Amino acid sequence: MSREHIECDACDKPNATKRCSNCKLVFYCSAKCQRSHWPQHKPDCRSFHQSLAAELAYRTAPEAPGAQVPPQTTDTCGICLERL
Repeated sequence: MSREHIECDACDKPNATKRCSNCKLVFYCSAKCQRSHWPQHKPDCRSFHQSLAAELAYRTAPEAPGAQVPPQTTDTCGICLERL
């Protein structure tokens, strides 16, 4: 999607160039629009950010003592662990 097709999530103006600095999922044309849209965006933004933080913590947590860890193979992605 090219930049000229991104609309402001608050006022629907085209060419929104500013993003939510927390989740990076919504775009705004100005700081004023971002502030006015915050009450609507806040629950989704915080929920997304918390989910992302929990996923990162899960993926980087050390294994519990005695846990069976499957051997790493070269046919999985080292980041997302999806099969290649």
